Amino acid sequence: MLRRSAQEGEKNQHVTSDERTVEKAAEEESPEKKSMVPPSTVQQTAEKRSGKALALLAYTIPLLILACTAAAFYYLELRSEQASAGAGEKVIPGRDYYVFVSLVELSEKNGKGAPWDEYPPSAPDIKVEIYWKNQIVYSSTTKDDTFLAKWSNASVDIIDLAIGGRDASVDSAIQAARINIAKGDSIEIRVFDVDLLGASDLAGSKMITSTELVPGDQVFAFPSGPIRRIKLRVLSMDEAPDILQ
Repeated sequence: MLRRSAQEGEKNQHVTSDERTVEKAAEEESPEKKSMVPPSTVQQTAEKRSGKALALLAYTIPLLILACTAAAFYYLELRSEQASAGAGEKVIPGRDYYVFVSLVELSEKNGKGAPWDEYPPSAPDIKVEIYWKNQIVYSSTTKDDTFLAKWSNASVDIIDLAIGGRDASVDSAIQAARINIAKGDSIEIRVFDVDLLGASDLAGSKMITSTELVPGDQVFAFPSGPIRRIKLRVLSMDEAPDILQ
């Protein structure tokens, strides 16, 4: 009996010694092995960080562009007011200009004397296009259900820039036609009522000789017909701040 107990004690002592040997070997394991991370995990972490950085950059750049554009057009707004106040100032042949349609007002009836949209009764959905050299050079966004449509000078679609991959530049944010003034040239302003299914009914148009344009704001009134007035803004591209170039 005593002999068996002694044998069991020796066996337990041997097992404990083996366990300590294993623990000591684990403690003495090289730091490189203990700290080793699978390469796939490292790559995934790097990709996540890179993706977050790119997403932040994609949303930050358009905001900076919008801020720069707003500041530049604040300058151009002042320049436009000064130009409008100047007596007899004309556009200069050979120079480049931005031409904006800043406002369009339509009457309560279309060219046929009927409501613009009957089912349901609603005001027109106004869209504007500018043609130069018989080609379209500017197309506005659509202003829904209104007789008085107004457009800003600059616009940035952040989602389109961040996801759609559009050109992220200040110039692309400027909502205007770009024309060069030459004698004999003309521009045409076409105003449309856009229907629900995408079809567009021509509300009216205005042909303007380019040399008739004046820097600043210029209003064209219509004594009759579906168009009441069109307000243009003409600004010299040569006088724009360097940030717009």
